[in-house]
Amino acid sequence: MLQEHWLHSRDKYRIHDDFNLFNSYTKCFDDDKFDIPIQRSRGHAGVSIMYRKTLQTIIKEIPDGGNRIIGVLIKLAKPILLLCVYLPTRGNGYSRDDYQAILDELSEIIQKYNDSYTIILGGDMNASFHRNSSNTRDIDFKLFANEHNLSLPKLCKEQDTFFHFNGKDSSQIDYFILNTDIVTSYNVLTRELCNTSTHDPITITVPMEKSIDESTNSDNKCVRKIDWNKIDTNEYERKLSHKLDSELQNLDLESLDNFIDNLCEIVTDTARELVPSKQNSGSRTRRKGRVWPPHIVDIIRKEKHCFWKWKQAGQPKSKDNKYFNELKQTKKDLRSAQRQLEASKRQDNLINIMELRETDQKQFYKLIKRQRDHNYISTSVLRYNDKIFSDSIAICETWADYFQELSTPFDNEFFDNSYKQLVEDDVKILQDLFNTNKEPLEFLSEDDVGKCIMSFKNGKAADEQGITIEHLKYGGQPVIKIIVKLVNFIFQHINLPSNLKSGICYPVFKNGGKPREMPNSYRKITVTSTIGKVVEKLHLSKNVNIIKDKQSRLQKGFTVGECPSVAALILTELKAEAKKLKKTINYNV
Repeated sequence: MLQEHWLHSRDKYRIHDDFNLFNSYTKCFDDDKFDIPIQRSRGHAGVSIMYRKTLQTIIKEIPDGGNRIIGVLIKLAKPILLLCVYLPTRGNGYSRDDYQAILDELSEIIQKYNDSYTIILGGDMNASFHRNSSNTRDIDFKLFANEHNLSLPKLCKEQDTFFHFNGKDSSQIDYFILNTDIVTSYNVLTRELCNTSTHDPITITVPMEKSIDESTNSDNKCVRKIDWNKIDTNEYERKLSHKLDSELQNLDLESLDNFIDNLCEIVTDTARELVPSKQNSGSRTRRKGRVWPPHIVDIIRKEKHCFWKWKQAGQPKSKDNKYFNELKQTKKDLRSAQRQLEASKRQDNLINIMELRETDQKQFYKLIKRQRDHNYISTSVLRYNDKIFSDSIAICETWADYFQELSTPFDNEFFDNSYKQLVEDDVKILQDLFNTNKEPLEFLSEDDVGKCIMSFKNGKAADEQGITIEHLKYGGQPVIKIIVKLVNFIFQHINLPSNLKSGICYPVFKNGGKPREMPNSYRKITVTSTIGKVVEKLHLSKNVNIIKDKQSRLQKGFTVGECPSVAALILTELKAEAKKLKKTINYNV
């Protein structure tokens, strides 16, 4: 857990870059702000939680709290809520009300999870349990802890964790507090000399007994996206050619669904076989320390030497002491050099973005992506039909019920029945036309299918069966032959199999200040079958001229060579003419 990382929202990726063995969940002081670049203030505050990637199946990030509070749920036999907080200091214009406001946010979160989770709250409290003073923050923090039955672990000793830049003042304001004491070790570590923070890090150990349920079962693992740059695509095509020729021969109406399922299974399994496995050396890989430029290395060496001399002199803290002043100055020089280095990196990054825009589009968009916060925070609670759901399985089932109800027609007394009848008549006419004019479509060649597959963009999400367009592109001629056989069979019998009609639904938050726990604050997007998309595009390519002749000449959307702006222009002109002639316009949408 990290407090006061001082990063802007655009710089969150740096934590991930420095700790690449970990997933990072980070909040910054400007997450909900938009600043003009020339007016951007200096970074401050900020909290982050990092956890090993191997633990991601049992950890769930929660959206609760503002930008000074961050939390994760750890799904164990005895589940844990881990909260990281940075409470306001006495300076910098923060009042007692500001401090109490953050405590109120923490109270709401603790009340929400207290019955089901062991609460572990850690961070920079800017208050102390051990000071005997009338400090209002100490009083407020102690009252807050007592109210929620939060206390220090028995292994926590009275030991300073904060050391002021002036070299004199120090106190204990960094803690872990819990509603149940499960801590087996509690240690305050000594900072390295190149660490210019004023706080000493704290480590605790708690028992973690993994639960066995559907959310952590090995059969429910997330399928990782394949990096096709690391796969021998020639070998992939060769293996597919052998498997498809030997296993996919018979194709008829009764086995059409099975034919597609087998095709998808062969394609995905073959690609997965060629994914290079990580080398297991048998020893744990240590993360290398940060590599500093030579001028900062010199300052670090100088600081270490000054620290040694100061320590040999008995660690004096007088302003008149030569060794104390030398150590204080070298620390100041180191902080200044580190900040200048970070500023230089930011500037170089912006220059790279501007230069790569013209020369290397792939690297350009990679840098742009790093500038954005791409951590999607889903809700941990869902309200539906006057009920509250907090379990992950219950939330998934609730989403299914919500989307099913949303797509199920129902009678509404306020609905225009004449319009409803018109729509039903149109549907009936279309069904009659289809049933009485079933004519096989024109057969497709391998060249037609190959061009269609290559026209899709790479990097899209996998469908329900794990297929991406890269599986088809890199499959080469063997895959094209099978797709030609499949599509021509579908066109000949005018029968679209059911497994090409299904997809994976995702709720996407609309933002705009909407409540995260309400289902109507989300829009549904569906990832449909990749092979189904190919079939649709091939069908459209053979019927585009017929469709264009049949559709209204006023339709501008979804039409080649047209755009909705033209439709808007027509409406604007009609509105102006109606106003001039003092007539009424009826819009049918």
